[in-house]
Amino acid sequence: MYRKASLMFLPLIIFTLVVQQNIYTAGGSADIDMRSIGILICSDVYGVGNYTLKVNPIFSPGEKVYIYTEITLSSPSGSNFTYLLNWHIIIYDPLGALISEDSNSIGPKVAQGYITYALWYFLDFDREDLEGPYLIILEATEAYSGKRIVEKGFFYLYNATPLKVLLNLNVTLVFENRGYSLGFIDQLKLALAISVPPFQILLTEPELSPEPTRVIVDQYGNQYAAYSTLIIPTGGRTEVKARYRILLNWTYRPDPGLTFSSLTLIHPYMKSYITPCRFIESNSSDVVDLAEKMKDAVTSPYEVSKEISKFLGMTIKYDENIGDDKGALWTLRNKRGKCTQFARLFVALERALGIPSQLVFGLRLDPIMNTLIEVGEEKAHAWAEFYLPGIGWIQAEPQGGGVVFGRNPPGPFYITFVRTPCEENTTASLYFFVARGTIKTVLKISYLATPYTPKHKHSLKLTSDKKIYYVGDSALIQGSLSPESSKGLYMIYVFPPWGGVKTMIVDPAKEGLKITVELQETGTWGIKAVWSGTLNDLPSESNKLVLKVSKHVSYIFFDMKTQLDLGDPIIVKGALNPPLKGVPLKIVLKDPLGNIHTFTITTSSDGGFEVPLGYASIPGEWTVEVSWEGNDKYLPSTNSITIKVGFARAFMALAIVTVVVVLVLIFRRKGGS
Repeated sequence: MYRKASLMFLPLIIFTLVVQQNIYTAGGSADIDMRSIGILICSDVYGVGNYTLKVNPIFSPGEKVYIYTEITLSSPSGSNFTYLLNWHIIIYDPLGALISEDSNSIGPKVAQGYITYALWYFLDFDREDLEGPYLIILEATEAYSGKRIVEKGFFYLYNATPLKVLLNLNVTLVFENRGYSLGFIDQLKLALAISVPPFQILLTEPELSPEPTRVIVDQYGNQYAAYSTLIIPTGGRTEVKARYRILLNWTYRPDPGLTFSSLTLIHPYMKSYITPCRFIESNSSDVVDLAEKMKDAVTSPYEVSKEISKFLGMTIKYDENIGDDKGALWTLRNKRGKCTQFARLFVALERALGIPSQLVFGLRLDPIMNTLIEVGEEKAHAWAEFYLPGIGWIQAEPQGGGVVFGRNPPGPFYITFVRTPCEENTTASLYFFVARGTIKTVLKISYLATPYTPKHKHSLKLTSDKKIYYVGDSALIQGSLSPESSKGLYMIYVFPPWGGVKTMIVDPAKEGLKITVELQETGTWGIKAVWSGTLNDLPSESNKLVLKVSKHVSYIFFDMKTQLDLGDPIIVKGALNPPLKGVPLKIVLKDPLGNIHTFTITTSSDGGFEVPLGYASIPGEWTVEVSWEGNDKYLPSTNSITIKVGFARAFMALAIVTVVVVLVLIFRRKGGS
C-alpha cells in the first residue's frame, strides 16, 4: 500500500546538465523553445543521464519505480533568456484513481543559449497495491513564453492484488468448555458475509455447519445465522463454521461533481443515516464546528468526505487498547482510538453536514495470493460508508488517511459482514452469544485468494516501410498486436545513433500503432514498442527494429569540351547532383607539364557551375578535377575529366601558308619565263 513519502515523491531530485550564471534581467523571455525526451521508466537512476532503462516496465511489489525525464529550454538566437519552469506530475492506478500528485518550479533564472534539467522521482509499492497498468502524466510549462509540454508514460505492477479475486473464506467460531459441567450456548447470532454489488458478490450461499435454527435478516439487509441451545460437553468443544466463495471486484467512484444542495434529494427513509445516535454524536457542537470548518474549504460532499477521511488519518492516533464504549466525541477530544472509533467519528462528521453515512463491520485480510492463510479475531475491522444521491454508497477507510479514497472496497481484502447506521439497532459485531458455564471462544479464519480471471498474453510486432534509409528520410513504423486490442497505450522508444533515448505515447483507440520517425543523423537507429496491457491483459514488448541510415550519394557531372586547340580558353562546366545552391566546389587543374592550379567556386541555383580557367597554352593532356566535401545529408563526391590540347588549327594554318607560298613561287617562276 502507498506510504505518504512515496506518494509525495520524496525525495524529489532535480539537476541541471548545463550550469549557467544567474544574470539579472527585467521580465521574462517570450522566444523560448522547449523540448523533452519523454518519460523514461527505470529500475534505477544513478545521476544525470545515468539510469537503467526498463523498456518493458513491469514491476513487482517491493521494487522501486523510477520516473525520469530531461527538459531543455533554449533560445533560437543563442542569446540570454529568462525562464520560469513549472511542472506537474500525476499518477493514476489501474482503476483511474488519482494516487499521487506533485508540483514544483524552478526560477526565475537566466540561461545563455540553452539549459537542460533532469528530473526523476521514485515510488514504492507493496502487495496491497492493485495489479495492472499505472498511467503517468507529466506537464511542464515555461511561464514567460507560454510553452507547454505534456508527456505520458506507464508502468505495470505485477504479482500484486488482482482487480478481481476469488476468495475462498472459512470462518470458524470455536466454543471451548473450560468448566467441570456441561456448557450451554443459549443464544448465538453469527454475522454472515453479504453481497454488496458490484465490489463484493457471494458466488454461492454460505455453507453453514451445523445448520442454524434460522437465518435472520434485519431491516438493513444484514444476515445472521441464529443458533439456540448448543450443548458443550465438559472439557469439550463445539464449532460453528461458515464457508464462502466470494468475488472481490475492485471499483472506483470518482467525484461526481454533486453540490451540497443535492443532499436535499435524500429520501425520508434515509433519516436514520443522518441523525445522531449512541456513539455517533453528530449534533455535538465540537463535531458540528469541525465539520463546518472542513466544508468551507471544498465545494462538494465528495470532497469534504475525502478531507474528513484524510484529517482523521493524520490527526487521530491508533490505540488498540481503547474500549468499544468510546464514541465519536470522545475520540475527537482525545485524538486516539482504534478502527471502531475512527469509523464512528467519520460517520458523525458526515452526518453533521447532512451526508448519509453508516458503519461497516467485517474483516480486513492480508492480500496474499495463492497461499492458504490462517488468522484469527485480530483481523476483525470497522470502517465506514457515505451516500450520494444518484451514486449510491461509497466506502471509506478513515484510518487510512484517504490514500485510496473512492475505491470500493477501500483496500484489499475488506470483507463486509454488517452495515448499520447505529450500533444500538443491530448486532454490530461478527458474533454475539449468551452462554452458561465457563466458555472460551476462539475465532479462526482461513482463506485462499486466487485471481478470478487469468491474464491474457499478447504478441507485438513492429515493421518499417523500407529496408534502406537516408538522412532526412521519414521512417513509417507500424505495429500489429495479436490478439488485437483498442485499449491500453503504446510506449515507443527511439534510440538514436548518438545515444540516449526518447519516448512517445500512442493511443491505439485513435490511430492504431503507426508513427513516423524523422531520421536526421547517419548511423544505427533502434525502434521498440511496449503495449501497456489492460486490467485483464499483460503488457507486451515488441521486437527491436534496427534502421541503418546512410548519407545520400552525390555526383558531379561535366558538360564541356574535351578537345581543345592550343590557345583555346579552358572553360569548366557541369553540375552537382543534388542541385544545391551556393555549395563550394574545389577545382584542381593540372597542365601537361605537371603544374597544378587550384580554384574554388560555388554552385548556382540549379547546382550548376561554369568557370573559365585560362587558355590552353601548352599542347598535351590537361586534367580537371572537381570535388565536393559533402554535408550532413550527402556523401562527398569527386569527378575528373581529361582535356586534350592539340595543333589542329596550327597545322591547318601552316598548310595554308605553305600552299600559298608554293603557289606564289610557282606563279613567279611562270612569270619570269
